[in-house]
Amino acid sequence: MLVNAPYLFVYRRLNFGRNFYFPLGIGYIAAVLKEKGYDVSLLDVEPLNLTLEGLAARVRHEKPHLVGISCATANFNAACEIGDAVKQVSGAKVILGGVHATVMWKEILAQCPQFDAAAIGEGEFTLLDLCKSANAIGQIDFSGIPGLAFRDGSKIHKNADRSPIAPLDQLPYPARELMDLSLYRSQVHIYRGRKSASMITSRGCPFGCSFCASYQTMGRTYRAHSPEYVLGEIEYLYKTHHVRDIAFADDEFTLNRKRTVELCNLLIESKLDIGWYCFSRVSDVDEELLALMKKAGCFGINFGVESADARVLKNIGKKITVQEAERAITAANRLGIKTVAGYMFGNRGDTQETMDRTIDFARRVSPVIASFNVMVPFPGTRDYDLLKAEHPELEDCWEDFTPVKVSQYIRLEDGSHETLQNTVSSAYLRFYFRPSQVLLILRHIAGYRELLALIRGMMGLLGQVLAWRGDTRAR
Repeated sequence: MLVNAPYLFVYRRLNFGRNFYFPLGIGYIAAVLKEKGYDVSLLDVEPLNLTLEGLAARVRHEKPHLVGISCATANFNAACEIGDAVKQVSGAKVILGGVHATVMWKEILAQCPQFDAAAIGEGEFTLLDLCKSANAIGQIDFSGIPGLAFRDGSKIHKNADRSPIAPLDQLPYPARELMDLSLYRSQVHIYRGRKSASMITSRGCPFGCSFCASYQTMGRTYRAHSPEYVLGEIEYLYKTHHVRDIAFADDEFTLNRKRTVELCNLLIESKLDIGWYCFSRVSDVDEELLALMKKAGCFGINFGVESADARVLKNIGKKITVQEAERAITAANRLGIKTVAGYMFGNRGDTQETMDRTIDFARRVSPVIASFNVMVPFPGTRDYDLLKAEHPELEDCWEDFTPVKVSQYIRLEDGSHETLQNTVSSAYLRFYFRPSQVLLILRHIAGYRELLALIRGMMGLLGQVLAWRGDTRAR
């Protein structure tokens, strides 16, 4: 049994519309296990509205030998509760996976008896080896399985690291057939009223931003599915599940320009009525590539800009320039692609002046959608290591590790963490409450369903902004 711990609850008011993505991580693991003949079930707790009692009932009914739980940092406490619920009704071995388990395996196994082992890095073949090692009554030999840390009595052991999966095309498509896909829908800012699905077409990021922990599970080496594999999965989703919009969840979809061009040409030749959305670095696109992407169905693109201050960008290791960000957003806007830009406050070197400069930049270049967040020092990042050295008590409350709540440890060079929360709420108000921005957003609406989703999203955002300002006044 593979369980996806609830996550969106930590976003509070920003979890408007309750839109969920299929859990691709455990979906790939399930597909690998199914391909080798193992019985697998998927439980995605949040969209299924499963209580702990309901989950325990499923465990009692299915009697799994092995339960794998996937979580990030902010929902680690929820994963602990699930592990407890499993142990109360079952003798199954419980394995924790995901980026938090990868980074914090030693602390987790020392402090959390509900977890028997932690899968480190990519989990597909680690879980397959675990299943192969199990005997008829579910006893499992953890020793010798690469990519695994485990507890043996009072001792904690870590096996050898597992090599990154390559080539990625050896993996089957995620086992989406194990879940009701009607439970899943794109986030409100990219929902167009059509059936949608998410995909990951590459793994690994070589850039090393100070705030990003994805390399802990996926590595620094960029690996990608072939364009033919990607097209095959799109055709499967199109024909079997009637999907018409794809959200590519790759950290950097356009990193390999040659591959991007080849995939775009294949999509154009296929004549499929498919729209898609992706994440890109501003330094990797130009108007020529963006025009080809749009012709191939790209309706939206997300750029991580983070800051409009050159010194801050250098501090966080972003390896882009403000000029590149302006060129990329301007070119995509000119082509009619729905631009989404992410900005982040509270980075090393941020002051009120640098944050105001970033807000002014966002208003001037006017992406269709902008998000303003406070830096979250996730375990496994350079930012976490720096803060942990200053504040050993940093991990007291993992549920605060979201962009919604400003950590008390994040402070500006010239102000407090309350200043950060005020600046975030001010940024949203200054960016969105302009007639020109409202008109720009309305021009990108494809139909009434998208309009309804947008209204729902804006109401949720406004509610969160007002809550932030209320919280600050209360202090």
